[in-house]
Amino acid sequence: MNLFEYCAEIRKSTLTSPDKLVLRTLADYKNWKTDGEVWPSQSTIASDTSLSRRRVNAAFQNLKEAGWLVPIKESVGTSTRYKLMVPAQEYGEIEVSSS
Repeated sequence: MNLFEYCAEIRKSTLTSPDKLVLRTLADYKNWKTDGEVWPSQSTIASDTSLSRRRVNAAFQNLKEAGWLVPIKESVGTSTRYKLMVPAQEYGEIEVSSS
C-alpha cells in the first residue's frame, strides 16, 4: 500500500475529522519505501495540524482503540513508535507496508 491508497482508506473511514487529520499527518512521516515506522511527537503533530495537544492526544487514543495505530515501542521520555494499519473491523486488518 502506498500513501495515496492509504489516504483513500482514511477518507472512506468513519473516523472523526480531527482523527483523520492526525492520521493523515502521521502518514506523511512514514517512509513508504522501507516499511518505516512513524514516531513524531504529539507536539509535532499538534503543530502540523493546528490542533491542541490535548486533541491530538485524544486522537492518538481513538486511533489506537480503532486499530489504525499500533504502538510497537513505548519508552518513557521518547516518542512512541507506531505501525500504521487499516483496522480489521472496517476492512480486514492490513499492515501498511510498501508496495
